[in-house]
Amino acid sequence: MWLWQPLLAGGAHLQATVAPTVTTTTLSALQVGIAFSQQLAATGTATITWSGTVPDGLTLSSTGLLEGTPTTAGAYSFTVTATNAGGSDDQAYSGT
Repeated sequence: MWLWQPLLAGGAHLQATVAPTVTTTTLSALQVGIAFSQQLAATGTATITWSGTVPDGLTLSSTGLLEGTPTTAGAYSFTVTATNAGGSDDQAYSGT
């Protein structure tokens, strides 16, 4: 995609901020009592921050690292959000 970038005084270009798009659409298997770690990814202009409520025993860092040891058996479903100055994108995950 081409973005128009006007020329500012001194020859600098105004940089357009591209909203994030989450590219991690599936997760590795989550198993109770087994350590888990996966870096979530998104395209878009840096800096992208991550948020969301994740299953018990896991944490999600602001840099998109989902890690921990799941503590609850059964189905799970949660959504994460990637955000930058240009907007945000949600990604839902679920499994058993």
